[in-house]
Amino acid sequence: MMFQNKKNLSNILNEAQISSVLGEDIEFEGNVKSKSTIRIEGKIIGNIVALKGIILGEKGHLIGNIESESAVIHGIVNGNIKVKELDIKKTGCINGDIITDVINIEIGAQLNGKIDMKKNMVLSKKIKEIALLNITN
Repeated sequence: MMFQNKKNLSNILNEAQISSVLGEDIEFEGNVKSKSTIRIEGKIIGNIVALKGIILGEKGHLIGNIESESAVIHGIVNGNIKVKELDIKKTGCINGDIITDVINIEIGAQLNGKIDMKKNMVLSKKIKEIALLNITN
């Protein structure tokens, strides 16, 4: 299943200003919230809410849910994903359900769950709160 927009989401997020990086030798337990784009190369046990985007590297492993504007998945996600745009790379593996407007799945990627595509998805209250914090700060 492949749906693409004109711009490559991977390139857009890689060129975005990444405010936080979790290195591959780090294991973190707890929920993560960010106003910008974050890159994860290590392991997180908990949920991630990031306003701009999430890049999960090839060695990245998340046990929890993702909620963001966009996400690029190279690693493993054991949880649900709710984003406007999702790019699952050939090394990516998602064990959970996805809600998204736009999705790109490379040949070789693994998805064990269902995909619910909604046009003009309504962002959750958590994302809206982070957006408001970003505007007021």
